[in-house]
Amino acid sequence: MGPGRCNWGLAALAWLWGAAAAAATEVREDPAHLFSEVYLCQQDSLLPEMVQTLDNEELFWFNSSESAWHPRLPDFQPGVRTRTPESHIRVLNQLCNDVLSNFSYYFAIMPEAKGIAQVKVFLLQPLQMGQPNTLVCSVTNLFPPAAEVTWTYQGQPVTQGVSTPPAIPVEDLEFELFSYLEVTPQEGDIYSCNVKSPRDTFSIQTFWVPQNPVPSELLENILCGLAFGVGVLFAIAGVVLVAVSCKRNSTGARLEEERGERSGACKADPSSSSSPSGVRMRPLGAALAGLCLALSYLPTGAFVVHLQEDCFLSDGGRALWLNWTVAFNKIPFICFEGSSGSFVPCGLGAYSPWDQLTAYFADHLNDVLGAQMKGEAQRCQGQVHSLWGPSALRKTPPKVRVFPVIPQNTPESIMLACVVWGFYPQDVTVTWLWNGAPLKNGTGPPAVPSSNGDWTYQTLLTLPVDPRQGGTYTCQVTHVSLNETLTKDWAPGLAVDLRWKVGVSAAMLGVGILLLALGTVLWKRRFPEGYAPIDGSTYPNGR
Repeated sequence: MGPGRCNWGLAALAWLWGAAAAAATEVREDPAHLFSEVYLCQQDSLLPEMVQTLDNEELFWFNSSESAWHPRLPDFQPGVRTRTPESHIRVLNQLCNDVLSNFSYYFAIMPEAKGIAQVKVFLLQPLQMGQPNTLVCSVTNLFPPAAEVTWTYQGQPVTQGVSTPPAIPVEDLEFELFSYLEVTPQEGDIYSCNVKSPRDTFSIQTFWVPQNPVPSELLENILCGLAFGVGVLFAIAGVVLVAVSCKRNSTGARLEEERGERSGACKADPSSSSSPSGVRMRPLGAALAGLCLALSYLPTGAFVVHLQEDCFLSDGGRALWLNWTVAFNKIPFICFEGSSGSFVPCGLGAYSPWDQLTAYFADHLNDVLGAQMKGEAQRCQGQVHSLWGPSALRKTPPKVRVFPVIPQNTPESIMLACVVWGFYPQDVTVTWLWNGAPLKNGTGPPAVPSSNGDWTYQTLLTLPVDPRQGGTYTCQVTHVSLNETLTKDWAPGLAVDLRWKVGVSAAMLGVGILLLALGTVLWKRRFPEGYAPIDGSTYPNGR
């Protein structure tokens, strides 16, 4: 072999080696979002036929009896063309029911999958007695998903003010369910949320009673409002008295000059020097009036079939890859294999005695949906694109409240709670500061934010406090929706906001008292002592 051929051979080997190395080092892009479209069927189900979710948050659900899509939030209103067509939903409905009936018959000996539902009841916002709020009943680890939720108040059923959207499919082939009750909490209230599956002989009941309310500032606000109002009235009365006194003094001086009053009498009359004072008082009165004006604006069934399509998306909404799964009784049986572009038995469906039945349905899926799957990733990308702004790019800033609660598991006399609520997305950082320095002796990191089921979350971080140390405690919140860190302060004694209210009210009351006193003095001194004007045009020349 000549040297030329050797060089060409070495170059070819080098190229192949480089290509293999590049392929080996190629990194698959991690998905940032998950768009799922799930079709569900159950023998006697309370489920919606199809649900679309993004990052385990519900976007839409489809009701075949109405032939309509229902948005979870009002601002989810894309065009009809971006939704899955009804013709495709009918195909999925037929397929789902075929799988359910055949698998239920052949696998009747299979135990029914069941999850022990976990029920929590909490308020949508921090508790304030006598203020409207919403109780949330969160049901997780729900399977089968058909469940009925009811509410009671003081042991009696409640139906008014209740709303219960359909169950939401989440990861691991499980479901979540939320129910809401409009309430106005009062002392002594007892509410309960009851969750029951139609085929179960028992129900799960979780109670809620008012605990750790935000300290009411009603009395303080009333007193501050009264002080502020009295101060404003005093200030107005004082300004009026000053203005009337000044006007009468200047009028009296002109009359005395016209009638040839003795200059000594004019000099002896203290009111004759009040005109310049009145001129000086007018700007002061105008300034105080401006200050007053500014301050005044102060199933049922046990066996369930999932037909689930998962579309993994990049941070910018580009479809990365697609999964398509048929699950029966919470077990995957058939999957879509991207490398071959076909449906194949997977999971338990790849083993005997289930492999023959799953192979049949896999072939049926290839016949019905095989051609459509080639463009399915682009279709799901197009569906999400119309909602990308109000969903994936959604940023709702948090609200923060700091207040003392009943101490638990601590010798300290006060425990502070920092409640952060109403934010989206879920990731949030909450820390405690004391006089501006980070604290490490709190009760640990905040709990995993709880979903409210309405595209918002809430979390809580507590801190035991010794009030004898004094200083200012700060709850600091960092979230992607905030341009800068959000802080809320607390210090022993009056709250920071209340201190501001007391200061403004006290200042206004003090200014009002001063103006009223000044006006009263000027009113009394508008004429010389012992001298009183009488009606008519003739005045005595002396006393």
